[in-house]
Amino acid sequence: MKQFPIHQLAHFVGAEVQVGNADFFTGINIDTRTIQAGQCFVAIKGANFDGHDYVPLAFEKGAACAIVNSDYDLPEGKTGVLIKVPDPILALGVFARAWRRLAWAKIVAITGSAGKTTTRHMTYHVLSKFHNCHSAIKSFNNNIGVPLTILGIEDSHDVAIIELGSNHPGEIEYLSKIAQPDLAVIVNAFDAHIENFGSVQAIIKEKTSIVAGLKKSGLLIINNDSPGLPDFCLSEGYKFISFGKTSHADIHATDIALAAFGSEFKVDGVRVHLPVPGKGNIDNALAAWAICKNLGVSAKDFAAAIVDFCGVDMRLEPIKLGEMLVISDCYNANPASMRNALEILQNIAAANPGKRVVFVCGPMMELGEHSASLHAQIGQKAALSGVNMLLSVGPFADIVEKAAQNEQVKSLQTQCFENTEVLCNKLSNLLRKDDIILVKGSRSARLERAVEKIRELFAV
Repeated sequence: MKQFPIHQLAHFVGAEVQVGNADFFTGINIDTRTIQAGQCFVAIKGANFDGHDYVPLAFEKGAACAIVNSDYDLPEGKTGVLIKVPDPILALGVFARAWRRLAWAKIVAITGSAGKTTTRHMTYHVLSKFHNCHSAIKSFNNNIGVPLTILGIEDSHDVAIIELGSNHPGEIEYLSKIAQPDLAVIVNAFDAHIENFGSVQAIIKEKTSIVAGLKKSGLLIINNDSPGLPDFCLSEGYKFISFGKTSHADIHATDIALAAFGSEFKVDGVRVHLPVPGKGNIDNALAAWAICKNLGVSAKDFAAAIVDFCGVDMRLEPIKLGEMLVISDCYNANPASMRNALEILQNIAAANPGKRVVFVCGPMMELGEHSASLHAQIGQKAALSGVNMLLSVGPFADIVEKAAQNEQVKSLQTQCFENTEVLCNKLSNLLRKDDIILVKGSRSARLERAVEKIRELFAV
């Protein structure tokens, strides 16, 4: 960020500035571990910390100013420019919205129940070869991450690619009004976080609220294959273009061929080789293609650019340990992404006959009253997908195990574990050096610890 007047920041967020010895700041930071001299520190209060405790340290490290709660004062003997507001997080959003209005870069906002991070990475991977692009380095998709990503847009950027997430009604609308996108993309709308929404229809309504901030000249892009999504958009009178795997979509794939570790398909008559597996990733790639096409990238250039996409950490990430293959998908889980991962596992197993297939199944959280039935469905699908050993983990492990056992598949062994730590202590006795292993569960289970334990046990 170039130098920005502190008094103008205060004006944007409706605050008065205490007199100090700084007139400008050169960036926004919420973490004193990485803050640089001249930046503005935003004191954010979280569940386990309060940024106000670190305001003096921020000034010691050279912060030009700090956005703080209205009732905060520096300890005696400490000095610094304070911008006092009722809520620093809301002020961060207000400033980001103002900054977005000053930025000339086109903004692409991506939301969805699954695949939005991978779609963002794919889009960035391609567009960055033709434009000066900006994108968050992590899944900064909430009321803190989205403003921080927007405030990272520089004058040199042509395109900014932003991810919008939600686990409660109203979040997407709020974030979209901050981002004011030129292109708004809905990758899909499934039963993720259904505990907080009540129904898939409510989830669809939440995802489509991305239109609230869409520029009047902007474009809405949706997945035509996501059940209920096109019909809802039509019923609301939204103008959109669609992508999908059938000819019903405006932008669609033809000649789709799935392989164990990737896929091929054609767009606009050009063959695309996608080096990451699964039908879900075809959807993600088609969303990325719809974005890129509408920003002037040809099908030929898209195909040439996507061919070396290497995926995203902890999202269907293949890890080879000698003869063993581990598929790490530990970042998150919902019913749709679980089913997609099991289909990928089935394809990989079919390409490697004779190898044992192991599924480490963690919990899917925020499903509310649907938790038991949805976990049972995953146990059933695992049993019918050729899994030889099912290791279920967490609060719904027994439901997954029982549902799998009810299918009476003779080749299936099952065990369940209270948590990831207990699982890790048993892995040395459960796994073989040539297994094919899928590890997947919601973020709260921290199943990446199981992946690291497998690395430790079977490192070549």
